[in-house]
Amino acid sequence: MRKTMMAAAALLAMGWSGHAAAFCGFYVAKAGSSLFNEASKVAIARSEDRTVITMANDYQGDPTEFAIVIPTPVVLKESQVNVA
Repeated sequence: MRKTMMAAAALLAMGWSGHAAAFCGFYVAKAGSSLFNEASKVAIARSEDRTVITMANDYQGDPTEFAIVIPTPVVLKESQVNVA
């Protein structure tokens, strides 16, 4: 009975959750640089042991000053990262 009540409470809590707003990482720049990003869109797809993250950022500024840090659960090889 207790497990059923806990499961029901968890489902009820999930039903009350609102829109999630998050960003997968953060921008980095040299001291004195200014970074501007009005919005970011992220889509995540997972199949078996492969996860694909598609990000669209409207970064405004000098591209030579731009860097983004995205945390991952494991160290990636260069061949596993694609920038389009």
